[in-house]
Parts: sequence; structure tokens; C-alpha cells
Amino acid sequence: METRTWSAATAEDYVSLIGKNVISRDGETLGEIKELVRPNTQSAVGSGGHFFHFKPGLMKSWFGGLDDAYLPEAAITSVTEDAVVIDLTEDQIREHRWDVPTEIVRPGA
Repeated sequence: METRTWSAATAEDYVSLIGKNVISRDGETLGEIKELVRPNTQSAVGSGGHFFHFKPGLMKSWFGGLDDAYLPEAAITSVTEDAVVIDLTEDQIREHRWDVPTEIVRPGA
């Protein structure tokens, strides 16, 4: 399984992550990316301002009990064929806020 460091160069790079599992540094599957959400400001591709909506499922308690969590682009360290890897442990995940970011726009809105 090929692993590569991820950084977006095109809008398609963002879309290519939809459907991939989110994996913690601990190797835990956190959920599947459902959609891309972008900031309500002009944010350049690769700027770190985009988010990915996912549902935490069994790891819901790690995300403060949220049914919907938002992964910031900047948290992604690498991508495999079917997974997005973030460099955060369970304890670090529990310390962050994962609710809907302010000032976002859903595609097509």
C-alpha cells in the first residue's frame, strides 16, 4: 500500500479524499470522509483552510459525542489508497474542537 504526504495542488485533490477512512496516529479508524467544506473566504488550494466532514461512528466519544465532525486540512499528514492519516493520538483528538467550523460554504451552496 503506497503512502504519500498529502498537499492539495488542485481542487480535484480535495475531492479525491471523499470516501476515504480517517486514521489516527494510533491506527484507529475514526470515520469516513463524506464531503468537502470550504471556508467562506477566498482560500487558495493547499492553504490549509478547507475541512472534511466525517461521521466518527464508534469513536464518537473521542469527538465530544458529535455525530458530525470536521477534519481540518492541516491535520492530514499522509494519504494511502483508501485512508487519510492524521498525526493525532486519542488524547490529542479529545483536546480539539471538531464541530462545524464558522464561515464555511458547502459545495454548490
